[in-house]
Amino acid sequence: MEKTGQPGRKAYSPLARAAAIALLYFVVAGLWIAFSDMLLARAVDDPELLTRLQTLKGGFFVLVTAILLFFLVLVSGRHLLKAHREAMQASRDALTGLAGWYRLQDLLGRLVGQSREQSTPMAVIVLDLDRLRRVNEAFGISTGDALLMQVADRLRGLRRNNLVLARPGSDHFVVLVAPPCDRDEAVKVASEILALLEAPYQVAGESLEVHFRAGIAVYPDDGREEQELLRAAETAVFEARREGSSLAHYRQKGRESRERYILENSLRGALARGEFRVYFQPIVDLGDGRILGGEALLRWQHPELGLVSPGHFIPLLEQSGQILEVGQWVLEEATMQAAGWPKPHGESIGVSVNVSRLQLGDPSFVDHVRRVVSDSGLAVGRLVLEVTESLAMRNPAETMARLQDIRSAGVGVAMDDFGTGYSSLAYLKRYPLDFIKIDRLFVQGIPADRENDLLMETIVDMSRRLGRETVAEGIETAEEARRLAEIGCMRGQGFLFSPAVPPERFHELLSTGGRFNLPSPGGSGQLSDVSGQSDG
Repeated sequence: MEKTGQPGRKAYSPLARAAAIALLYFVVAGLWIAFSDMLLARAVDDPELLTRLQTLKGGFFVLVTAILLFFLVLVSGRHLLKAHREAMQASRDALTGLAGWYRLQDLLGRLVGQSREQSTPMAVIVLDLDRLRRVNEAFGISTGDALLMQVADRLRGLRRNNLVLARPGSDHFVVLVAPPCDRDEAVKVASEILALLEAPYQVAGESLEVHFRAGIAVYPDDGREEQELLRAAETAVFEARREGSSLAHYRQKGRESRERYILENSLRGALARGEFRVYFQPIVDLGDGRILGGEALLRWQHPELGLVSPGHFIPLLEQSGQILEVGQWVLEEATMQAAGWPKPHGESIGVSVNVSRLQLGDPSFVDHVRRVVSDSGLAVGRLVLEVTESLAMRNPAETMARLQDIRSAGVGVAMDDFGTGYSSLAYLKRYPLDFIKIDRLFVQGIPADRENDLLMETIVDMSRRLGRETVAEGIETAEEARRLAEIGCMRGQGFLFSPAVPPERFHELLSTGGRFNLPSPGGSGQLSDVSGQSDG
């Protein structure tokens, strides 16, 4: 048992508390039934009267049970609402006072809507603070926090009234420039911000010189949806880091347009030519390192361009409608592979397969899933279909009905990329889900990133109360894995364990023990499996 902040008091786990209540109810109810029947039998001789009294006694017992259940449900509901309020409070960054992740999503959605209505551009600028971790290691976390607060103060000092400032991550800031703001104006604003932030900082008696990189994305050229714009700006930051420059903007025209044309033409017939492959990324028990399953991920080996990023060709498959045929092939290939996997822990390993919008909307999809599982020989309970949060919210009523049909077929359902969309607590409760996969944006930097840590703890606790198991995506450090297990998220995947690997490599991981050696706190990078082989 863990001690609370108040001396002399102890906090019991929800399981222990529930067990105590159930035991008390069992004892009281048992005594009531036993002694009341005994007393009635001794006090009443008339069989007809005895029958009536026993009926009344049973009704009284049902009434008391109903009242007890009412209050238990009421208390549970209040706990859920409290957890929801805590998550909403985290919409503002506790350290800097700037908008947090949830608030950023809301404000970006409004600005995109405004731009769409006015047919004018707006911009997203992502600012990346280089080597914040080194500052924390050299001078302490308090110095790093003080630095971040000074950065926020400088951003507030910008003499512009068309900016929205946010801090969604530990070393990331986001600036939204309200419409109208074309690419030239966005570059001008970003350059002004970089010049303001590059001057040395005086923190705890130290003069710190830090470097920022900026990535720019402009609506609608670089994306027409909020998440698409944010990803484009983040991609621009990565491009700036790769090129060694301070500023880069997302280039969707020119070279990328030509590559898109090449990809669109090459996709036709790629499946028939055998260019697609299914890779698997291990899903790991964060308590003991066991491999619990694998997520099937589509890869395209282009004969000229090499291995093409899924982010480039999957949207093209969806736009052309080819995702139905390719998705069907992925499901068949993944289940066939999984049916032949070894059983390192004495039981079959599960497999997760992503489902697209067009697949979920196909009336024959559920029948196809049943047929594929039956033909492959895979135990039906070992297949999980993953649906992204944004997809689930497109048509909630139809989606819920389709997911219920999938679960009725014995197949598990997971909500992928949770936290990046706009699903409400009410819908989350009503969706027939087995797993909630938490997006890597919330995993990064915990427990040092206090906002992400609070959000993760809230999401895991909320999911547990709703009877859903959580899976963390994008785990990269031992500290993240340890903290996730500590707050009750016992499933995870990420580069800490292994990237997505070819089917033969995944089969090898299972054949050599199916377990990763979890590192002690402070370790990072990819681990080794129990056979001592690298997972890179």
